[in-house]
Order: sequence, then C-alpha cells, then structure tokens
Amino acid sequence: MTPPLVSVSLELDSYSFSQGEEVELSITATSHASTPITVFTWPTIFNPSLALRRKNFECLDLDTNTPLNLEKTKGGKRSGFVLRHGSADAEYCYTLMPEEPINFTAPFMIINYRGIVPGHRYRFGVCQGEKIEWWAAGTKDEVLKAPGEPEASAMYDKEPVVLHDVNDLEFEIKPTET
Repeated sequence: MTPPLVSVSLELDSYSFSQGEEVELSITATSHASTPITVFTWPTIFNPSLALRRKNFECLDLDTNTPLNLEKTKGGKRSGFVLRHGSADAEYCYTLMPEEPINFTAPFMIINYRGIVPGHRYRFGVCQGEKIEWWAAGTKDEVLKAPGEPEASAMYDKEPVVLHDVNDLEFEIKPTET
C-alpha cells in the first residue's frame, strides 16, 4: 500500500504570552487515506510531550534570525517497541479515520528554554522530513495482536507516511515588566 497523505495543523491557545506562562500546543492530524490507518506515535510529533524535547520541531528567533536548540533528550534508552493489545506501547497507537481530524495536545514547554528572549518573536514548526515510520492499514483493534500472538508486523517495512501541509506558528514572548 502506498503511504497515505497526512496533513498537520499546529495551533497555540495564545500567540503572545509571558515567559513561564502556561500555553497549550495543539497538533491536529488528518488522514487523507480512503480507509482507516493506525499509526504508532511514540517517536513522532503526535507525542508532543516527548517531541518538544527532541529534534522533531524547530524554532527560529525572528528578531535575530537565530535557531534555538530544542533538543533536551534523544528520547531515552529503551528496549524495542511491543505493538500488541495490552502492552505499554499500545497507548501510542492511534487510528486515523479518513478525513476525520484527531487532536494531540501538550503544554508548550519551549517557552522556558534557555535562549528564549522576552520581547522577541519566534517561528515554530515541524522539522523538515518529519514522518510516521510505523503505520498500518486498518483500525487499532484490527492491527494490534493479542498477547502471545506475533507482533503487529504490518506496521513495519513500509514506506513512511510523510507529513504535508504543515503550517508554522509565529508567537512572541512578552517583554518583562520593569
């Protein structure tokens, strides 16, 4: 099966905020496949609490034209993924129904990164080439196997899903009051 197209929309609940203020990042994925697909999100932007600490996103200070280094972790050492019903990794499997947006949210943690300057404007977006490596046609119930059965190999050895129509966000950090 040819990888389906998945479009992505990024939004913040505010585009002007103070450093340290809690802001939520919303990532919406829409599959343009003709049938349901199930994706494994652990190493992708659709696991935003991890992705915001890895190299899945990029951020540019628009006032100085300086990129910020967002990587704080490579994601931790762990054994291989277990894609079966009931496994800890099953919670990272989501079914994308055709043309039905699904939303992933997390606190927008980069506002507390070293290098963020009050009073500056920033552009935030998905890194070039971001993709979904593990996916399969079908719903989560159809794709994941029961404990003791062979793993969901249908999610491996396919061309990855490349994300498209991904928008960038621009935001500003309010100057500190003196």
